[in-house]
Amino acid sequence: MTHQARASVIASEAKQSIVARLPAILKGRLRQRGWLRRFAPRYDETADTANASSARLDPMTASITPVILTYNESANLARTLEGVAWARDIVVVDSFSDDETLAIAARFPNVRVFQRRFDNHANQWNFAIERTNIASDWILALDADYVASSGMRAELARASGEAGRVGYLADFRYCVLGRPLRASLYPAHVVLFRRGCGRYAQFGHTQRLLIDGEIGRLAVKLDHDDRKPLGRWLAAQAKYAGLEAEFVARGRGELRPIDRLRKTGWLAPIVVLLHVLLVKRCLFEGWRGWFYALQRTLFEILFCLAWLEHGQMRTPAEPDGSADRSEFAPSALRGQSSDEKRGAARAVLPPPLWGEGRGGGSREAAR
Repeated sequence: MTHQARASVIASEAKQSIVARLPAILKGRLRQRGWLRRFAPRYDETADTANASSARLDPMTASITPVILTYNESANLARTLEGVAWARDIVVVDSFSDDETLAIAARFPNVRVFQRRFDNHANQWNFAIERTNIASDWILALDADYVASSGMRAELARASGEAGRVGYLADFRYCVLGRPLRASLYPAHVVLFRRGCGRYAQFGHTQRLLIDGEIGRLAVKLDHDDRKPLGRWLAAQAKYAGLEAEFVARGRGELRPIDRLRKTGWLAPIVVLLHVLLVKRCLFEGWRGWFYALQRTLFEILFCLAWLEHGQMRTPAEPDGSADRSEFAPSALRGQSSDEKRGAARAVLPPPLWGEGRGGGSREAAR
């Protein structure tokens, strides 16, 4: 073979090698520029629904019952139910919705719907876990805007199979119009617990689970993805702010740092705005980060207005008699002194640092 022919063969082989490697090269360049992630197909949230029949053959699906409270949750409920479509039994307790919530629930054959007039979150949750004939060993307590990812099912199977623990905290990814933020103020709380080992008590505008036993932590996060209209959110936050101001004024329970800031009447909105933008880095999340930061700040402004209004109309504070909480306490807490009860509850579920654990959440089972 002549030198010219050998060079031609080498050039041909090099060309074929480059052509073969071209897809990998392009993929690497697209990944570097962020374009691959932008145009790649997203995870289909309904994928678990297609496999629901086969999923129910899994023994784990009979050992966990998801429980969901609703009131006019047509914007959220379908995604939440699709995320737990593997469960044999799902309990929905509805506060007499007048939108499409009940029609959406009826599409899922494994959903049982109960209706109860809403009085407060704790009573509604206690009805849901005690009065709906749940037979499973574990309860998965979900707000109607909590969405479980595809990996949550395996994580729940792992957690429910562990011995010695009676509950599990879940961390959350806070979503704005379906897109998760890198960080938020939304606190972790217990969503998975053994039936009969916990009961809810009312704290401020929402509830807290009092539970007997060791608590673990789920390795997979839940998505908090509320897509109800802004007007609905504003109306709820105004109501919640009033309830939170009354709760803080009565001085029941240990005040969190944010509650102490709120009592100044003006400082909390400034601190929360800076904290969300700079510490949680929502400043770099685009318009969604600003949307979330303004939501949190607006709640703090509403709280300040309610606090100042309450100060003008304040009556002497009621003594911190915790006897009215004893009806909500688990059996192991009954018969203890007030201080012992509060200490036990704090040891299991310490109050969150910021506002979304009680104030500023999007729980809207209430009318």
